[in-house]
Amino acid sequence: MRLGDNAGKLHLVRKIFIEISHQPGSEKEQRIELYLTRELERQGFTVIDSAADADAILSVTGWGEIVLDGDYNDPPPKSIYQFQLVLPNKKSIWKTKLKLVSKSQKNSRAIGRSQPRKLA
Repeated sequence: MRLGDNAGKLHLVRKIFIEISHQPGSEKEQRIELYLTRELERQGFTVIDSAADADAILSVTGWGEIVLDGDYNDPPPKSIYQFQLVLPNKKSIWKTKLKLVSKSQKNSRAIGRSQPRKLA
């Protein structure tokens, strides 16, 4: 169903094209697209391969915040993603931001272990 005169009514969106602006072809991009496709289909949407045939385009932009006093070989401790659902007429009908915090293996092992304390 094309939205036409009903543009802006989120409940009419059925076919979604996913557009990811995050290092094209990267493993991270592929995982995000697979996850989004699975979840959207689970909610009753159809994910399609052509933006021209879509009721709406889900654009995903991702970036990371890097700690300046850390090990540069580790992945950024925070990944931030912005999701925006846009109609063919470029009108945004929904958007949100998601922040994921990564923890290194070293830090995750220490969590849950209590350190002995001297009670005097």
